[in-house]
Amino acid sequence: MTFGHLTVSGRGSSVVNRVLHAPGWVSGAAGFVFLSGVSVGLLWRSKGGFGPAVKQWTIMRAIVLAMVHLLLNIGVIAWSEVVHDTWWVPAIRPSLADLALGAWMIPFGDVLPMYVVFLLAAVVLGPWVGRWSRLVLAGSAAVYLLGLALPSFGPMRTPGDVRWDLFTWQLIFVAGLVGGTQWPTVRRTIEDRRALVIAAGLASLGAIVVLHTVFALAERGASWSRPGWRETFESAWLDKVSMQPGRLLLVFTLGPFVYWVCTRRLPFDQWLQRAGSRSLRVYTLSTLACLVPPLAGALPTTPIGNDTLVAVLTIATLASAVPATRWRGRPWSF
Repeated sequence: MTFGHLTVSGRGSSVVNRVLHAPGWVSGAAGFVFLSGVSVGLLWRSKGGFGPAVKQWTIMRAIVLAMVHLLLNIGVIAWSEVVHDTWWVPAIRPSLADLALGAWMIPFGDVLPMYVVFLLAAVVLGPWVGRWSRLVLAGSAAVYLLGLALPSFGPMRTPGDVRWDLFTWQLIFVAGLVGGTQWPTVRRTIEDRRALVIAAGLASLGAIVVLHTVFALAERGASWSRPGWRETFESAWLDKVSMQPGRLLLVFTLGPFVYWVCTRRLPFDQWLQRAGSRSLRVYTLSTLACLVPPLAGALPTTPIGNDTLVAVLTIATLASAVPATRWRGRPWSF
């Protein structure tokens, strides 16, 4: 998510962003939400289940994330006032209540409120996840279908744009949460059925290539193409905001496949583990690296796009996030 989703701006298109978004219809935000659920489930499991201490940790973590989101939004708005730039922040400023409730979010800083809501929902689901995991998944699937049937019921917004439908996106988080609490079984299943995992992942990548090819031919005036059919198809099957079934299927097929690939002892896996263990610090610094320099007009025009410089700054920021902290594992660890 950091390398792909956060290294793009409205004033250009980063080389890094173009490369990592080449497959299409698999967003970094979906990976963020899914892995967040897995991480919470793993922590619950390591603590022996959802007891009072784990419940308190989950609530405290939600509070910390809400505070970080609030301060991050206020900081970017204040910076835009200093440089008199409304590129990221519109002329009509949100109220403090809008920011606190997640009713208004800066671009690229809009995923934390959804995570806060899901963490608080996890507190309610906690007593059920261990012994009634199938019932929890069934209930989550029912809420997902409700979200598809009532698309305007649970959205979260950035200025002028609906970003997430909580009713549909929650299924990714809940699936990750249940998987994390039963991680040994999940990991063993992936290894035992790795042929199926690899086949499903490659088939999904193949389907993406085929769709891109079909869409490219349609844009070039193929005889069988009809005006607006691509938009209709993507809205019905691949829409990001409402997490339509096609996009959901890609998450659940490519997720295990990417996990299998990443466990083949990649040369940078230890660095990724260290950066991942400080995820909140990485997220915050990466968002600032993406937003603050463009607001200051500090990026010169380059043939490869202004955002490539932001991408380089983001990577440098990640390196600074690796040093250990004695608060690691605490709900307020940064």
